Amino acid sequence: MAQQSQQMKSVQVTLQEVREEAPGVKSFLFKYDRNNFHYKSGQIVLLFPEEGNPNLRHAFSIASSPTEDLLILSTMIRAESPYKSRLNALKPGDAVSLMGPGGQFGLPEQPADQVVLLGGGIGITPFRSIIKYATDTKLPNKITLLYANRTPEDIVYKDDWKEYEAQNPHLTIIQTITHPGESKIEWKGRVGRIDANLIREHVENLDKALFYVCGPPSLVTDLTNILSGMGISGAQIRTENFRGYAD
Repeated sequence: MAQQSQQMKSVQVTLQEVREEAPGVKSFLFKYDRNNFHYKSGQIVLLFPEEGNPNLRHAFSIASSPTEDLLILSTMIRAESPYKSRLNALKPGDAVSLMGPGGQFGLPEQPADQVVLLGGGIGITPFRSIIKYATDTKLPNKITLLYANRTPEDIVYKDDWKEYEAQNPHLTIIQTITHPGESKIEWKGRVGRIDANLIREHVENLDKALFYVCGPPSLVTDLTNILSGMGISGAQIRTENFRGYAD
């Protein structure tokens, strides 16, 4: 994941709500002291779900925007993971510790000609943060999200995307499904992986765009190679690897 900041601090947060986002994916919404903890869109935190056990920790990209009252952390829940099992056992009202924020994965201070967000599955979390922040603060950045999932059921934050597009005239969201035949839902949208053709279709000036890539290491590697093969320079590409899904 992105390099962590050297000014991370430890704070207490309280779980308020748990949401089912997609099969096997849950969001944990925490109350926190906004006067004592400040973060930027696209940053990360370390969450410690068991007091007194500093070794049981995990890094999360923050899915919420600083404009929201609650801190949102979303993850895949795996029964074989001791960490995820402990996290999943938390109940509303439970207080836990986190350390942060860290990382530099947010929007540039100077608006780029176009910001292109490329992600898949649960790798969407920092992009929700970035898009929500840009929408709430009416930033002028032109943002295009290309988001891939295996089936329509796997789309995370599915209720948010149309709302954000309706509110933000600078935002375009393109969703593509790689295995629509495995779904019980009829999919009438794009089919297939994110590839060079899809990127060229929705990015007008490739040499001026800034690309953000987020997801499992294999996805990040594949998309980075695709961008490089299109002639995109390394200075135009920012990456965030989601490692340790089973931790």
